[in-house]
Amino acid sequence: NVPVIASGGAGTAQHIADGLTAGAAQAAIISSMLYSPRVERNATVRELKDALGALGVQMRPWVD
Repeated sequence: NVPVIASGGAGTAQHIADGLTAGAAQAAIISSMLYSPRVERNATVRELKDALGALGVQMRPWVD
């Protein structure tokens, strides 16, 4: 049993959700969405988790 990690190309929470559902990945690398100097505004982990949750992606809960 080898876990699949989606890497590269995600620009929106929907892209991540697609990789985790349709692509059957167990995890996603999202560093370019958090730290890229090429985007107008980088996302936060909290924003991405909220957006993914709204899209029905199951994940560990946010802990304050």
